[in-house]
Amino acid sequence: MPKLNYDTPPPAPPLIFFMPGIGEVESRAWEPFGHIVRAIPLSYFDWTELVKPETTFADLISHLKTQIQSQVSGEGPLDIVGYSIGGPLAYACVEALQAEGRSINSLTILDGRTTGSPPTTLRTRWNNFTTFQVRAGLASVIAKVLTRERFIPLLRRLSPWRHAWLPFRFGDYVHTKIKMQLMVRMFLPWWTSAGGSNSRLATPTYLFRSEQHEPDESEGLGWSAYCSDLTIIHVAGSHLSMLAPENFGRLCGELARVLAGGIQSTIATDLPPTPSTGSLNDEPLRVR
Repeated sequence: MPKLNYDTPPPAPPLIFFMPGIGEVESRAWEPFGHIVRAIPLSYFDWTELVKPETTFADLISHLKTQIQSQVSGEGPLDIVGYSIGGPLAYACVEALQAEGRSINSLTILDGRTTGSPPTTLRTRWNNFTTFQVRAGLASVIAKVLTRERFIPLLRRLSPWRHAWLPFRFGDYVHTKIKMQLMVRMFLPWWTSAGGSNSRLATPTYLFRSEQHEPDESEGLGWSAYCSDLTIIHVAGSHLSMLAPENFGRLCGELARVLAGGIQSTIATDLPPTPSTGSLNDEPLRVR
């Protein structure tokens, strides 16, 4: 039996920069990964900043880059993870960092679509109604109205009352929804220009795809148009419950393999999804 060397410190867990989702659960999505990685969560602008006429998508990406650069020294490669709306933000941030000469090991997207946010399906609306999640449903409607172009001036006038008390904790819901809608609005012109580019991101990209998707959604949730080296990994659970304890084990194990460079995949194309989701133990799919 080899002798243990207590003078040699154990290897440090890999460092990742985590771009969370928006919402009470989504904003803490990085926390469960703490036992396998050192996750540094990044923060976004509040909606009072996003609604300003001078704030652009480039400002938001610069804000994220500044947080990353303040946490690292040297020029070593980075691993970046984005969950939900953090997925397309992570993609845009990787492109910006690489344009400045920064090396990126991997980009991991946890159930994020290229459009930025999951659509509110009829099933979701019905679940909100039947489970009495009235505040979430009402906040979503209000946010969509206030973030329309004609109501943006009104929203700017309301921003000084951002921290005013609202009954029934309604502010926890409506401010989150407004922030989400404003960020999605910022994506649209950026994605238009990104889609017009002839080049795709060459960085190894890993998409963890939950079971909560519409039948007509593509296997890669749109990412194959933007990533030339895309690996799709199916995980159990919905957009939220994929992070629950009963589903988290396999997701964590796959992420550990990604960060260790150990994913071995078969070749596939980002065509419409197959009729069956298949076993969650299937090999990941690589899209080129």
